Amino acid sequence: MNKLENMKKPRVLGEQNINIDTCKLPQVEENKNPDIKLTVEDHNDMANILDQIVDRGAPENFKIIFESQLQNCRKGFEVHQRRWDPQVISVCLALYLRSPRGYEDFKKSGLLVLPSKRLLQYYKNSIKQTTCFNEDNLKWMKQEANNKQVSEFGKHGGLIIDEMSIQDDLVIQKTGDS
Repeated sequence: MNKLENMKKPRVLGEQNINIDTCKLPQVEENKNPDIKLTVEDHNDMANILDQIVDRGAPENFKIIFESQLQNCRKGFEVHQRRWDPQVISVCLALYLRSPRGYEDFKKSGLLVLPSKRLLQYYKNSIKQTTCFNEDNLKWMKQEANNKQVSEFGKHGGLIIDEMSIQDDLVIQKTGDS
């Protein structure tokens, strides 16, 4: 008897008594063995393919992360010894701020080696955030603009109010006719 004949046939979704557990998508599992041993010839072929991907005009953020991965792998650094390019930190921080859980799942997938959550939080919290205008932040912004030699035209900008909330215990008292 053929192996295919012995296998159970999947049920059609329209039928009743479907086991819901079989319809769940597989969970992302942590990569147990991230190291793959390549021969010298395979390594050279992979390096050529990856270099071609970078040269063909990939999106800028992809290029930044990808080149960082290639450099760190070629140098043979362990995960904790890597030094991250500020642009890689910026891209990863943007991903992390959009979805911390998504970033962690992507990091655990083992597809790319990314900065740790703790490092990203360190960068995120490097500037103290307070309500109203923070003089220290304004001074810091001016200093950074001077350090990066931003032109006078580049120092002009606007303010965007992202979120606003009113205190729960705030009471407005009306006095007079106005």
